Amino acid sequence: ERMLPDGAVQAGIYAQGFRFFEALNMLGFLVAGLLLPLFSRMLKERSDVSELTVLGFRLVLAGSLAVAVFGSLNAHAVMGLRYSEHIDDSAPAFALLIWCFVAVCTTYIFGTLLTASGELRRLNILAGAGALLNIGLNLILIPIWKAEGAAWASLVTQVITALVQLALAITAMRVSGVGPVLARAVAYVVLLVVACWILGSFITDLAVLAIVFAILGTGMAFATGLVRWKDLLGMAQLGRERP
Repeated sequence: ERMLPDGAVQAGIYAQGFRFFEALNMLGFLVAGLLLPLFSRMLKERSDVSELTVLGFRLVLAGSLAVAVFGSLNAHAVMGLRYSEHIDDSAPAFALLIWCFVAVCTTYIFGTLLTASGELRRLNILAGAGALLNIGLNLILIPIWKAEGAAWASLVTQVITALVQLALAITAMRVSGVGPVLARAVAYVVLLVVACWILGSFITDLAVLAIVFAILGTGMAFATGLVRWKDLLGMAQLGRERP
């Protein structure tokens, strides 16, 4: 707001897209609330947390990637649902911010595991470094790209933070099985993009498009192996066993 001549307007444009991301963020937070006591109990019992971690990672990727693809490819229409002004400016920022949702969901899995294991020092260092990186990127990008520059700063910071936490979980907690999940996620994203592009070419109603895309996306999640029936049954069982 203070870095640009029209800073107040640009802050509002950024906020238009950020509100959708912030609302979706509550879904990821619910997953973290479920996993924290489970991780704590398993670590106390010296059980292997890899299966639960990968299970949570699979499920949040399936949901968050579908939301990110749909939101980014239909950013203008999504912004039009809530706003009538500055849509052309807020849509590009939203298209970037919605991918932050994927990164944040990833941190809710691996950050929660690291929290349960007592790796608070590393997490605090990472949080501080992420804050400095975000400030630096904002100072550089906002004067160039305004609200979209702030969105880029958020996306880069969130992705790097998520990747570092993932790496810490693999090295410090010896979590295994992440690589195959990432490979399946890439295939899943490709299919989602193709499906959304094809559907958008002949479905003009956003609500209908979202419903059809959700159905196809669910099928693609199972087809790529990113989600399996036993994963859903396992998560339901874990929910009943929550301490």
